[in-house]
Amino acid sequence: MEYGALRKTFGPDLVLIGGIDSGILHLDESAMRRKVEETVLPLLGIGHYLPCLDDRPRRNVTFSQYSLFRRILKEIAGS
Repeated sequence: MEYGALRKTFGPDLVLIGGIDSGILHLDESAMRRKVEETVLPLLGIGHYLPCLDDRPRRNVTFSQYSLFRRILKEIAGS
């Protein structure tokens, strides 16, 4: 689902949760950071958005991969 399109259709009062594809957990740090920034920053700027994965991490995601994602998300979103 394209969250930017939802915001354009329903306006800034629409509350959104998620929007981050769990597939990014397999990317390297710079690619993961780029994807999180592309998804999260425009939505945070408008408000009413809780950034998190759209799906749970799969078994083949290592703890270090997930930890990297959480660190990047914290740096970008401040949460």
